Order: sequence, then C-alpha cells, then structure tokens
Amino acid sequence: MFLLAVAFNQSLTGFDTSRVTDMSFMFFGAAAFNQPLTGFDTSRVTRMVGMFDGAAAFNGAGLVDWNTTQVTTTIGWCKLKLYEI
Repeated sequence: MFLLAVAFNQSLTGFDTSRVTDMSFMFFGAAAFNQPLTGFDTSRVTRMVGMFDGAAAFNGAGLVDWNTTQVTTTIGWCKLKLYEI
C-alpha cells in the first residue's frame, strides 16, 4: 500500500483494515513514516512479510494492541535496513 513511499508520513487514523488478510510489504521502504498505528484491526491478517522493512523512522507506536493470533508468516517483518532507492 505504502511500498517505497519514502516521504510518506501522514496519519492513518480511521484507516479500515478489518478485512485485510495480507499486510506484506505495506510500509516497506517508507523511510519517513512514523505515525501511530493504533486502531488497526489485524484480527484477520495471516501474512506480514517485510511489513516494516526499511521503515527506519517508525517507532512502533500502536503495535502493542495488535491482534496477531492469525499471523503465520512474518519473514523480514521489521528489518530496518535502509535501501538506496
């Protein structure tokens, strides 16, 4: 969704994720993104591959409340290596 959006740093308050099953690469390479993800409904998500890979500014705000009981695949979920784009 925000894949390689290197300058993106907008609020996602009210963003409806209730029907999402795959969040793989959602913020991959979104180097400037650092907004709280409180309120994300992750109860149906099964894949989060590379979700925050390269999201160097993200501090993880809001993740503590995520329901990840259905998640089975998280390869490279939160590597913070910066990529030259």
